[in-house]
Amino acid sequence: MQGESIGLGHPLQPGVRPVQWAGIDVGQTRADWIRTTFGAPDRITSYDDGTEVWRYRNSSTSESKIGLFLLFRINVERDSTETLALEIRQGVVTDYWLERR
Repeated sequence: MQGESIGLGHPLQPGVRPVQWAGIDVGQTRADWIRTTFGAPDRITSYDDGTEVWRYRNSSTSESKIGLFLLFRINVERDSTETLALEIRQGVVTDYWLERR
């Protein structure tokens, strides 16, 4: 996997807040609660053993302007993508993580 998996202390998107992640209890939280709370996933990957990984993706661009004594100005643009991934087996969340690229 490319990118970086990180803890869930970072915001994902306006509709999905860390406080909602606190409601995810591995082995207890049901897939229907995830869909009701977060909406339809951006992508679902299905595996032969019946496991699914639901991904909720957020992309953002930030721009910074840096100037030095009115001599020059540099525009710095940064694109970032964060994806909340949830592993679901038999309708229950069995793992989740945040991917950042």
